[in-house]
Amino acid sequence: DVEDVTVLQGPAASAQFGSQGGNGAIVITLKKGKKIKGIGVDVNMGAQFDNVYILPNYQNSYAGGNVQDMYKYTWEAGQPEEWKALDGKFYHDYSDDASWGPRMLGQEHIPWYSWYGGHPRSFTTTSLVPQKNNVFFRLYYQSWAE
Repeated sequence: DVEDVTVLQGPAASAQFGSQGGNGAIVITLKKGKKIKGIGVDVNMGAQFDNVYILPNYQNSYAGGNVQDMYKYTWEAGQPEEWKALDGKFYHDYSDDASWGPRMLGQEHIPWYSWYGGHPRSFTTTSLVPQKNNVFFRLYYQSWAE
């Protein structure tokens, strides 16, 4: 809680704060603490609801990343043996969380999860195709639009 706000200018600010107060200073004095019995609780809440006027178009033509090139993977000694299955296959750069990657035309590619073992799709390729039904996007924006 604020008790007082004082604006110091010129020599008054310099006298109190030295060279750092040369351009002036704003001094905010807070209220002193006081002892009370029991527990003090302040509760604040704010909420705002709006109706969505226009829903954004969902971009579903380009894959993730910011480069449209596909890169050919070449296995080299010293890399995990499991990655040999991906030798000569193509992948795209996911290093940027954007949707400006290669156009999704059904071409074979190495998805991000293929590099990791322990699941049925490890070290495999799949077709790079748009998602026909992105339920999360539809439900999320629909819930805000209602």
